[in-house]
Amino acid sequence: MTLLDTGTSAPLFAHEAGHILSATRCMRQPRSSCCALSSVPGLPLPLLPLRHALLEWYRAAAELSCDRAAALVTRDPVAVCHC
Repeated sequence: MTLLDTGTSAPLFAHEAGHILSATRCMRQPRSSCCALSSVPGLPLPLLPLRHALLEWYRAAAELSCDRAAALVTRDPVAVCHC
């Protein structure tokens, strides 16, 4: 915390609050469906690439959503980009 200045800490906290508040509900269903299907015997190998792609998409979409939330809260998208 001592290494962060005011211009860096506000976007950082807003981004992390976005993770807590959003919980990215709309993206959980495809991920949970794919994970449930991949546990069926005989099906995991063909669905493994799809599962990994969905998990990566879920992670990237969550980060982008939280970056947007931080830009809205701080009203300074440039500060969010530099954070």
